[in-house]
Amino acid sequence: MNRRTVLKQLAVMTGGMVLVPSCDFSRNDILSAYDQLKVTQGEVNILAKLCETIIPSGEAIKGADDLHIKDFVLVMMNDCYSKDDQMAFTKGLKNFNTFTRSVSGKSFEDMDKDESKELVLKVLNKDIDTSKFENNEEYTMEDINSFVNRTKQLTVQGFMASEYIMTGIMPYQLVPGGFSGKVKIKEGEKVNVNG
Repeated sequence: MNRRTVLKQLAVMTGGMVLVPSCDFSRNDILSAYDQLKVTQGEVNILAKLCETIIPSGEAIKGADDLHIKDFVLVMMNDCYSKDDQMAFTKGLKNFNTFTRSVSGKSFEDMDKDESKELVLKVLNKDIDTSKFENNEEYTMEDINSFVNRTKQLTVQGFMASEYIMTGIMPYQLVPGGFSGKVKIKEGEKVNVNG
């Protein structure tokens, strides 16, 4: 073997070894697509699970996860809401896992479908003991309620406005073909609820 080749390989390996410790592959970078919200991929995963908890997929119908409703929620919050609404949403999202750990002992991502559904219903019905959070400096119960309610609103809006619903489940007609106040709907019939 050539001495120069060995020295080059040694230099490359040494340089590589110096760089490896400085690389932090566990860091959760802020997604640049949502410049107003400053969310990480981990937070997007929490939001996706929350959307799927609100509208789960079933045997006969697609759910929020199948339709990527989390992206609709994030785009709407990023582009269409005021700074105050964006800050409240982000604060609730960033602290949602901490909140679920303090209430149930598990992070939201580790909960199964039934546990996450029960927790979301408790938050929506304001059936959570708020005394635990009175002295909390990071977030309040109002932040969590606001986040979950806003997510529910946008999830339902995105689901109902999706192509899947508007073309396959309840076909939308821009100009309905006449009004009939009393029509019997047959089982399984696709109905235009917007007309």
